[in-house]
Amino acid sequence: MEMTIFGTDAVPVNQKKQAKKPLIVGIAAVAVVAVTFLIILASSKKTAEGFTVLNTNKSVYSPNEMAVILISTTDKEGKTLCHSNLEVMVTGPDKTNIGLSTENEMLPTSTTCAEDGTVTNNPDYQSGFVPKLEGIYKIKLTNLDTNAVIEKKIGVKKDIDFNIERQTTTRLNPSETVRYHMVLKIFSKNNFKGQVVETIPSSIKIAWVGEAKLEAEKITWGVDIKAGETKELIYDYVNPTTELKIYDFGPASMSIGSRRVFAETSSWQGINAYATK
Repeated sequence: MEMTIFGTDAVPVNQKKQAKKPLIVGIAAVAVVAVTFLIILASSKKTAEGFTVLNTNKSVYSPNEMAVILISTTDKEGKTLCHSNLEVMVTGPDKTNIGLSTENEMLPTSTTCAEDGTVTNNPDYQSGFVPKLEGIYKIKLTNLDTNAVIEKKIGVKKDIDFNIERQTTTRLNPSETVRYHMVLKIFSKNNFKGQVVETIPSSIKIAWVGEAKLEAEKITWGVDIKAGETKELIYDYVNPTTELKIYDFGPASMSIGSRRVFAETSSWQGINAYATK
């Protein structure tokens, strides 16, 4: 299995050759996508020692497209942790493994991670790989400090009819005024005229939805996409709740009339973290 991490060759973990240090790029926290054959086993874990969440920027990718891994961790009091001991193992469809970890510097801490609770729209840890083969890739995250284990799957295929990409934070600080942005990037291979529906957590307050329709725990957009185009849908939200918890945004779906043509198979997860200032 050929994989690339941030444009450099990745080394399978069963080889003794030292891996090259990846090029660190400022990738904003982004998104989850779905296709029917994908199954997300888990994307968050709470232990007595704290919280850990794992997201990928999509659930399905084209070959040679970077798959971005986005992580946040907190202690049991909700304090942001920027020096967690994390390990990610990626297993490809040919059973070859590669390892990304904070120890080997292939899972770096974001420059915007701050243990004082500074607000950010970026993940606290991020890495990635470029899959070459079609098929299912398994991602297993282990928080070696808490023994939390999170597993999920992504798919790689050449012909993708629909795709949804999310861009938002993986960590939310309680505030009545601080706004976070959610960006949904909607792709359609063919002309699409219909609705996109987003599910929002009950304790999240929506601050702005533009021309979308907001009702209960749902946002609906009327969307017209030309073949091959990507359309951005944006809303702003506020996190007023101080309860330590993990939020689930989505899954989002695409419909034409009463017929659903696409739906995410998992939600985007963020930790409700306390600011310590």
